[in-house]
Amino acid sequence: MIYQFTIYPIECVYKVLYLALSEITGNNYGLALIFLSLITYALMQPLMSYAEKFQTDEKNIQAVMTPQIAKIKENFKGAEQHKKIQRLYKRYAYHPVLAVRSAAGMIFQLPFLTAAYFMLDTLPDIIGKSWWIINDLSSPDALLSNVNLLPFLMTAVTIIGTFAIKDFSRRDKIQVSFVAILFLVLLYDAPSALLIYWTCNNLWTTIAILIKPIMPKSFGFTLSRLKVFLLAEFIPLCFSLTLFIFIPLDVYLTNSEEIWFSAKDIFPYMMLGAILNFILLCVVEKFFSANTRKYFQLIISGLTIAFFLQSYLLNPDYKTLELAQTNFDEYTKENLFNFIIWVYFLLIVIYLVKKHSVKKILGFGKTFCLILVTVQTFLLCYFSANSSVDKRDYNILTTANLLDVSSKENIIVLVLDMFDKNVFEEIKKNEPELVAQLEGFTFYPDALPIFGFTDYSLPQMLTGKAYDNSQSYSEYVQDAWNSSKKFYDILQKYNYDISVYTGFHYVPKTAPVDNLLNQEKRLSINYYTLNAMAKLTMFRCLPNYLKQIFIVDSSALWQQENISGEIQPYSESNFIFYAQLKKGLILHDDKNSFRWYHITGAHMPFNMTRNITRVPNGESSTLYEQSVGALKIALTYLQQLKDFKIYDNATILILSDHGAHENDRDTFQEIKPLPLVLIKQPNEHGTLKVSKNSVSYTQLQATILKRFPEGAEFGKDFSESLTESRLYRRISLTPDHPIVEYLVAPDASNNLSWHESSTLIYQLDKKNSTYNIGTLVNHRNIEPYLLKGWTRWLDLKVVLTDGKKSELLFSIKNLKHDRDLELKMTAFQDIQVQGDSQKVGIYANNIFVTDIEIDKFVREYKVIIPHDLITDDKLRLSFVISNTRSFFNNTRWYDIGMAMMEITINYTS
Repeated sequence: MIYQFTIYPIECVYKVLYLALSEITGNNYGLALIFLSLITYALMQPLMSYAEKFQTDEKNIQAVMTPQIAKIKENFKGAEQHKKIQRLYKRYAYHPVLAVRSAAGMIFQLPFLTAAYFMLDTLPDIIGKSWWIINDLSSPDALLSNVNLLPFLMTAVTIIGTFAIKDFSRRDKIQVSFVAILFLVLLYDAPSALLIYWTCNNLWTTIAILIKPIMPKSFGFTLSRLKVFLLAEFIPLCFSLTLFIFIPLDVYLTNSEEIWFSAKDIFPYMMLGAILNFILLCVVEKFFSANTRKYFQLIISGLTIAFFLQSYLLNPDYKTLELAQTNFDEYTKENLFNFIIWVYFLLIVIYLVKKHSVKKILGFGKTFCLILVTVQTFLLCYFSANSSVDKRDYNILTTANLLDVSSKENIIVLVLDMFDKNVFEEIKKNEPELVAQLEGFTFYPDALPIFGFTDYSLPQMLTGKAYDNSQSYSEYVQDAWNSSKKFYDILQKYNYDISVYTGFHYVPKTAPVDNLLNQEKRLSINYYTLNAMAKLTMFRCLPNYLKQIFIVDSSALWQQENISGEIQPYSESNFIFYAQLKKGLILHDDKNSFRWYHITGAHMPFNMTRNITRVPNGESSTLYEQSVGALKIALTYLQQLKDFKIYDNATILILSDHGAHENDRDTFQEIKPLPLVLIKQPNEHGTLKVSKNSVSYTQLQATILKRFPEGAEFGKDFSESLTESRLYRRISLTPDHPIVEYLVAPDASNNLSWHESSTLIYQLDKKNSTYNIGTLVNHRNIEPYLLKGWTRWLDLKVVLTDGKKSELLFSIKNLKHDRDLELKMTAFQDIQVQGDSQKVGIYANNIFVTDIEIDKFVREYKVIIPHDLITDDKLRLSFVISNTRSFFNNTRWYDIGMAMMEITINYTS
């Protein structure tokens, strides 16, 4: 408990700062240690000033009392001596316990040394990393025949610095030397990184002592002026930090799983905003009189405190990035209560101003602002240390080549999500002027996808391989792209550049896609992104009644700006794609083009009108209206191809990944989810034709490659009807992921044509269930350890508890039976669960260990498991959650509670 509230916050700050410095120095972890120690030394100076004051006070009082105590001891004995000494202490308001002030410098430094020790001792980033003559920063240096030299260097620097202090008495020097030797013993086997850090800390102190006598007086005067300025402008500084750095970063961390960019990408803009705002406030103050300036700072300090309270304590449980879908009428009571709190806060400030002097209130304001800045710093560092805020190594599909098409040959695939063929037939009947623009196209009303779920249908459409429950989803995506190598090789053979625009989790890092980004370049954010973050910040910190002014649709964070040379991630949003498309396609002559576009299309939420505009807040569109809008987006693209006169020679497919009824079990029994399929091959003309062919998405690759001789190797294309039964697979998101297979023949629109044939059950691989201590387990390798009560939710990088009790079973290899185990688990409360937090009971082999409280923040939890609870080298971990929330999806009810990202079991240190 003491560690959690004292050392651990500092450890989190150190971790965030050290990793940031490591990145700045190009992953030079040794140089980053030197900078970390330098920053620590600078930030420690105020504390060390207090320590020197305490030490001086102790020396002065001892100089006065020591002769008197000696005289008392000489003249009195026993109880009388004790009584006289106590009277002496009382006269000088002194207590013997205050003697500890002489060691204040070491006491103040100890928490920082301890935090650095824990941080560097457990940091995986430095394992195996070398620097200069040190082979491994995470291990003792062993520089001289297995003798560690760094501990001796650290001790020598400390002792040299001690003897350089002229005011130190012989006794002080002996004491510090003794402590230095004690540290030598204690830290002899410590990681090299820690010794480098602490040696540098002592080195800066020694250098400062040596150069202080020769420093020019002007330098000290400048520092003194800077100190006076910062004290005078401390409140504007705190306001700028809170509004431009702390609250925006908190918004980011709260929603980091839904944001594509890294915190590091926006931090420079936050810093710039804070600096400019601070300068602006300081300049504005220059135009005020001294008295007016006090009131101005009083207002700023009040806003700082109010924004903090609103952001962290008073906000309702909004889903921040779904604000456009929020019904604010449901928060009437919360808004009224919030209004009362703000008014009450304002009245308190007015009362204090009338009751006390503004100067006195400003003093309290500075104290509160200092506390708030400190609290926010530690909170953000804690969340940053336990969250993934660097997304530059993610697999990103960018907007590169988005509008580029070839003047020679083009293959265009437009996937309009959830566009149902029945809805298209309504449009065809009601709005023939739209359908008339589909020149040369053929409509296939009897087309059947393999899946009725985007996450499974998209990879199948892109690769030709369907998921069959024989492996995890992520493994399937990788294998499916590996199996499609021949398809993309043919495109490359005929000089096609290949760009795919869809969700990045459908395309692995090894895919032969030109707009796939894997760490080579940093993505850049733009005006739209910064504007959206600014609005989210104001939404977070303003009173509830003002929030609706700053509502932001989540797609605004993906809004693109056409800036030359900048790389942006692709967004499937209808609105963003259409905004880009209106800028016009770009013709190039060097290569042929293959373009695969996947947009939201007709998918929920229905927030688009037929004219491709957003519906007003609080209203909704319909499936039909949104489908018309999606079709108009596709027709806009076709018209631009016609304007370039490259339409006739293009292969164009307008498809949907599935129909509109998959998620409703009852509707599925009545109306099957059949997709929109429109095909135009090169040099096909005339009005829209309707084919009676029974076709399947197994024919997609052959249809796309029909213009090449090699296309015939992929089987029949859509111009040839399938005579055999077609396959359809229906997914259920239960823990064992059953897939119900249907054989469909002849007409997919006829329910009598659907015949359930088999069920594929996902089999957990228990062959490799042995667990090695220290192994990180996450969504990719957790399946051997899942015992019961879990559900795998597609590929969301988490596993969810399903039911009130969920269990993992670990068969631990080479277990040391005399060592306790430490369980580290990164988890959060699933968004389906209502409420701020929930209690999770953790049991080891059915014996209660502890309770933890989890909320919607991603956090790391540590639990000690006593060794005597481990039997037969097996550890059954049970997670008991009483307040799960049930909800229906697909074909069953789920009892969802905790979402676990990763787990590690290690020996306690």
